[in-house]
Amino acid sequence: MANYEAENEFVFDLKKMVQLIGRGLQIGVILQIFFCGCMMYFTNFYTLSGETINYKVTIKYFMAYAYPDNPEPSMEALDVEPQLRQYASAFDNRISEKTMQLPGNWYQELANFTSGGKYEHVVLLLKCSFFSYILSLLYIWYFIDKSKSRPIEEYMRGSKIISQKKFDGYWQAQSKGSGIRIGTTIIPDDMVTKHILILGTTGTGKGVLINQMIEQIKKKQANSVSELPPKILFYDIKGEFVQKHYQAGDVIFNPFDNRCVGWSVFQEFTTEPELDAISKALFLAPSKTNVFFYDSASTIFRAGLLYLVRNKKTTNDALWNFFSADRDTIVKAIKTLPDGERDALKFLSADGGETTASVLATLMQQIAFFKNLRGLDGDFSFRAWASKPTRQNVFLLNIAEYSKAFAPLMTMIMDLMCRTMLSLPDDLHRRVYFILDEIGTLDKMDSLIPLETVGRSKGVSLICASQDFGQIAEKYGKDNLQTFINNFNTNFYFRLNDPKTARDIADGIGKQQVKRKAENHSINVKEDTANKSNNEQEHTEYLVMPEELQQLPVGTAYCRISEYDITKLKIPQKYMENKNPAFIPRKFASLFEDKQIEQDVEENNQINLPETSVKLREFKI
Repeated sequence: MANYEAENEFVFDLKKMVQLIGRGLQIGVILQIFFCGCMMYFTNFYTLSGETINYKVTIKYFMAYAYPDNPEPSMEALDVEPQLRQYASAFDNRISEKTMQLPGNWYQELANFTSGGKYEHVVLLLKCSFFSYILSLLYIWYFIDKSKSRPIEEYMRGSKIISQKKFDGYWQAQSKGSGIRIGTTIIPDDMVTKHILILGTTGTGKGVLINQMIEQIKKKQANSVSELPPKILFYDIKGEFVQKHYQAGDVIFNPFDNRCVGWSVFQEFTTEPELDAISKALFLAPSKTNVFFYDSASTIFRAGLLYLVRNKKTTNDALWNFFSADRDTIVKAIKTLPDGERDALKFLSADGGETTASVLATLMQQIAFFKNLRGLDGDFSFRAWASKPTRQNVFLLNIAEYSKAFAPLMTMIMDLMCRTMLSLPDDLHRRVYFILDEIGTLDKMDSLIPLETVGRSKGVSLICASQDFGQIAEKYGKDNLQTFINNFNTNFYFRLNDPKTARDIADGIGKQQVKRKAENHSINVKEDTANKSNNEQEHTEYLVMPEELQQLPVGTAYCRISEYDITKLKIPQKYMENKNPAFIPRKFASLFEDKQIEQDVEENNQINLPETSVKLREFKI
């Protein structure tokens, strides 16, 4: 049956093609006849003396083409009119006025001579009339080409995918040559401060793209003569940024890395509001069911820090020793605080039972990392770095092996710097880049979305990368996730493995309404004929299907900047050289050797830590 249908469709198409060619030839014939008729109607033939040539001469002139040049029977010769004979001797001395008949070609030559070459000119024009068949060919070619070039679908409204050339041209004009370049594409500076989101699974090219951005930011930093030079905060979960971009004078923070800067939490607050912010940032409940325990632990932590400051015990060792003590010791210390600062006691009551135990467990869970900060005291302050001009870059190194252990610490520091940036006066000349790889590995931060919203006026640019939205949605909730996504004005979408994220991105890219041509086939078996008809139908569909996002090749991404149309980019595969070790582990005493932890701490204190320009802050609590 399929072969039968194919044959009938072929016959149908062939008939239509023959009809098209026939109509084209008809047009050529009609045009030629019309042209010849008009020419003959409006053309008058005159003799050399100005006398009108008899129309019979004209008819015989053109009929002479049917006669042989040298006819043998006299009946095939043409009679020569008196009007022509008077010019015979002038035309050729072999004939005269007495010549009564001439062969066809002689007759034509004599008539043409008599008319002063007019007949020959008309013949040339008649030959030119065959050019009308060029119009026949053009007619046929036009409809064949139109049938091929006619789009199967026509865009009506909604989002559009445009060529990279058009996309690049538009943003080149908008940027005026200033921005971050990715191959031939440029992200204008104004769009960079409206934040960049990069999504894609492992090995799709996210790192290649981010490293190219960083390299250009660092060049701007090196060439800047501003009093507010650009600076970068890295959140690095693989050590890749440290490998490629760390340089002398920069700061690495990871308690297990031998290059870790000296720091303590006491460098980050001087006032009660700052102390409150730190306490809340460290104990942000992951879900509503745990709010009580996290808030209670936050209150105890705040009271403990206040006690340590008032008693001038502002070291990491003192902090850990205080909170790792038993409940009675902590209660006794808090009771020495002023009456208005003792609210933590109600969460430490002796008869609290399981509730008190759960609060203390939550407290120790969130501050366990302080154990690994012992012996790493120093004068570096993340708040001071965020608020003061510097060319120093900061690397928050949270490699996967220890990422869960240090997630609360890294989250607290990130929250501190976000809040610090939010507290600064507006300054569009300030440039602070927060480059965050796998942002979902950080705990929830209340300051992140506000920083997205108003960060541009502070000079902050967020460049965030993630494999999907799973971890972010889990920590921030669906409503906040949408707000989080919407605040990124530049988006790169590499291949996504997570189907839900792919659907969310496809929804975010949008849909388009198109008018699509549908071809209908009908076969009349009795008459052995086939017919085709076309109609148009409107469809609303994804501009980019979720399945397309799950099948993108490595190094290819969809890109959208602001509200402009989307395009598909091939990211240049430029790889940066590794200049530094990703991670240099600290030396710790073996659990199987007869050594004390204090000896290990003393050994680690001999490490040459990077010098910083930040002075020790004085507490005013």
